[in-house]
Amino acid sequence: QRALNQMMGGTLKTKKDLSALEITLDKEPWMDEIPEEEMTEVQLAALQEFQAKEKALAEEQDKYRKQLDAELKRLKSEVQALFQQFETVLKELHHQRFSHDAKFFCQELYCVRLQLALLQSVEDGLVLTQSTKELEDARAKLADAEATLNEFSAKVNNKRAKQDDRVKVEKDIGSAANFRQQFASSGLEPEAIGNLLQLFRKRRSPERRASAGNIGTTAADLAAALQGGTAAEEECPDGIDDESFQRMLELRREKLAAEVEVQKGAAELQEMNSLLMHFESERNEADMGCKQLQGELEDHSQLMQREEFDIEILFKLKQGQVEVPQAAVVTDYSDAVVIDNEVVESRNRRILELGKDKTNTLETIKEFRKKLSLIQWEYKMLQFQRTDLEERTKDVHMLRVTKGLQSLLKGGEEGRNKADADLLERKIEHLNSNSAQKEGAMKKQYSAASHATKLRKQENAMLEKKLRELQQNVIQREHIRRLRAPQGGASQGGPQDGEKPRIIGGGGRIEENEGQIRAAQAGFREVKTRQALMEAARKHTEEIEILTKELDRLRQKTFPSFVQLNEDRGNPDHR
Repeated sequence: QRALNQMMGGTLKTKKDLSALEITLDKEPWMDEIPEEEMTEVQLAALQEFQAKEKALAEEQDKYRKQLDAELKRLKSEVQALFQQFETVLKELHHQRFSHDAKFFCQELYCVRLQLALLQSVEDGLVLTQSTKELEDARAKLADAEATLNEFSAKVNNKRAKQDDRVKVEKDIGSAANFRQQFASSGLEPEAIGNLLQLFRKRRSPERRASAGNIGTTAADLAAALQGGTAAEEECPDGIDDESFQRMLELRREKLAAEVEVQKGAAELQEMNSLLMHFESERNEADMGCKQLQGELEDHSQLMQREEFDIEILFKLKQGQVEVPQAAVVTDYSDAVVIDNEVVESRNRRILELGKDKTNTLETIKEFRKKLSLIQWEYKMLQFQRTDLEERTKDVHMLRVTKGLQSLLKGGEEGRNKADADLLERKIEHLNSNSAQKEGAMKKQYSAASHATKLRKQENAMLEKKLRELQQNVIQREHIRRLRAPQGGASQGGPQDGEKPRIIGGGGRIEENEGQIRAAQAGFREVKTRQALMEAARKHTEEIEILTKELDRLRQKTFPSFVQLNEDRGNPDHR
């Protein structure tokens, strides 16, 4: 680095490789130390040569700098153009990427939907198989329930037939005709037979009937109940032999046994009926389940048939062409309908044709009503004109002819109108001349007031200048007086008349006399009041003069007169 700085000046470039801005001229020290007047001819020649080289180098550097600026502008413009071109290409590629991504996403979505359709088809097949199996199980269960029901119904029917036989037998045994027939050959009197019949029909106590009516009673219990009932009966009544009485008891035991059998059969039949109703409810439930499964299977089969031909297709539609109400999160398009543009356009054309026809009809109706209204208006106008002409004719017929009207009809009115017109013309000329005179007078008055105002302004300016000079003189004299005044304290009391006021303190404040101040203020107020009164009197005088002239003008306008009033009423204060 040190060798490079010493030998090459800190750079590897030669003088030929240096640009105009990198070239520097080394000025010799004596050129700055020796003035030009003391230089020799050789030194002057060397100085002029250096200055020429320096000027040439500056021109070369300026030229090179301009060249570099032009090159920089050109490169900037090229960079800007390339930047815009790159932005355009990048934007186009960005759009193409979005477009291709949208196509890829659509295709992926279509594949996903197809996969879902396949999975749905497999699931539907499994559901169909399961439903078919459940339907077969339900049908088998229904068949078993129906077989059980039929078998048990046959048993119930048999039991009911047997019960009917028992009831018939019990009625035959317990009937009065059968009882009397059993004692027909016994030789007993009817009254005795009636007494036996009463004993035969006599019911047992509730405890015995309950024990006898128990469904779970065995044959031994039944025999014990019958023996107990026989032993507990009362004794044989009078007039009846023992054989007949024993026969009645035997018949009574048979009747009781038949009643027990009937009650037992009724209880069994009741239980069998309840069980039969249970079997029927099971059969009905199985039937309803079977029908429900059959309906579900049919619905599922129809759904599979529809889905077999219901193929999902992706459409790319513009946002303005989608008229389905949008949901907050996901819009359901399951019940949407895709309509061709031609269908919508044909409907629109038809609507426009119908609307145009209706518009034409309304236009025709409007024109017809317009013409009708115009005709009615013309008719009413003609009626009014006829009425007006009739009224005018009546007025002419009823008009009273006077001398003035006769003269007017003869043409005498023209002369009078001409005289009035001449009078009005003269009056207009008089008014114009009077207005011109007043205008001239007012202009003169304005110019005089302007001149007086200008003079007053000049006078005020002069007085203001004198006032400033006097104030300056007063300030100077006060300063001189303060300089000449003794340094001792001021005497007590105010200054006497004719004496100069004394200075109080070192700030230039003078001694004040309250009496003189009040007198000066009173005189100033009096002068100011008199000046205000004079100004008000002058304004009132001018207003009175203007009102007097206006009054004369109004009088001349009301009562025309060709005598011009030139009397000048002066102000009494000016006399």
